[in-house]
Amino acid sequence: MLKDHRYTRSDGDPILFTDFCNNVESYAPKSGSNTSAFRRGYVDNDDVEGIVFVGLGAGNINEKYNEDIKRAVQAGKPVLIVTNCLEGAADSGIYGVGSAPLLAGAQPAGDMTAESINQKLMYALGRVKAKGVPTNKIPESVDRIIRRPYAGEITFSDRTV
Repeated sequence: MLKDHRYTRSDGDPILFTDFCNNVESYAPKSGSNTSAFRRGYVDNDDVEGIVFVGLGAGNINEKYNEDIKRAVQAGKPVLIVTNCLEGAADSGIYGVGSAPLLAGAQPAGDMTAESINQKLMYALGRVKAKGVPTNKIPESVDRIIRRPYAGEITFSDRTV
């Protein structure tokens, strides 16, 4: 039984899912950094199954990362973009530098915090793996789970390209 102050999804009993995929990593590039650390440590690393990419401002990412983002998504690794701002959302469609990663296959995490999206990505990857979703369908299956609000954790979910 959930406590009264907790969010509920329905009037029924909660469904417990514990098979989270904890092979999720966050990447926050620093000004002037090259892409080799991202490529080797995240894209080409078989132990990493999902990536939270911390973009600048509204979720902007330097274009030099676009090819690696595309490779990651094609390999079945969802790439979710969060903002480094204290308030607001990853609205990647505002500028070209934010739209290009979306064209490469990344998805904005809306107004979810980096911490929240990390947990939700672990949950989503665990769910799609438990269902046996084929590798090439994992990013889109994860995206559907990410966009669904379970407890008010996401209210803004822009997907503009």
